[in-house]
Amino acid sequence: MAEALSDHDETDSIDSVVPSYREEATGDDGDIINSAKKMRASGLSYEKNNFKWTCCKINDTEQGTKKYYKCSFKRGSNCPAKIYLLFHASNFEVTLFQAIIRHDHTRECKQTGIPIEVKNVIIELFQNGYTIPKAILSELDKLKIIQPKASQISNFLVTLRKKLYGPAQISLNCIKNWCIEKSIIPNDPDECFVANYYIKDDDANPLFRLFVTTKNLMKNCLNSNH
Repeated sequence: MAEALSDHDETDSIDSVVPSYREEATGDDGDIINSAKKMRASGLSYEKNNFKWTCCKINDTEQGTKKYYKCSFKRGSNCPAKIYLLFHASNFEVTLFQAIIRHDHTRECKQTGIPIEVKNVIIELFQNGYTIPKAILSELDKLKIIQPKASQISNFLVTLRKKLYGPAQISLNCIKNWCIEKSIIPNDPDECFVANYYIKDDDANPLFRLFVTTKNLMKNCLNSNH
């Protein structure tokens, strides 16, 4: 059962009308004192517009639907403050509960991914030919840099390759659009362009052919004796 506290213990404007509850309590949270009730539309508006709360869990109970939120006011902070909205099943009212624990935006989340400094080193190593996790880990060890897990490096390399080279698989429609885009003859005589292309978009037997050249290559072909 949730334990609701008196409003007189609260200090800010929201707390003055919001009953508190203990996060570790379970059950139907039925002990309510001085409930802060809103009409259903007002509750939905609060849910949508109060930007510092992120919905993390929804429970359907006999009392109604409970939506639990955690504080997300400051990106990167691990604020322990939580609330929940009770959308009453018996009427169109909404009750807002606030956890006893207060806001704390000074606590930083423990970083779980690869630090940005290490990512930059991995990118440099990748561009220098170290393209597999084992080789990268070996170089990081030589540089006396904290080594992430091999799985973390592998996942990062997947993202990096996609960013540098595009997706591993592309559709014939993407190839067609690229050909159309590159069909414009450039002013630079050494810049490539698509002189001709053929695309057969057939599920049974898909096919594409490209003819890529430059102005200088075409000129050399015309001047060739063969």
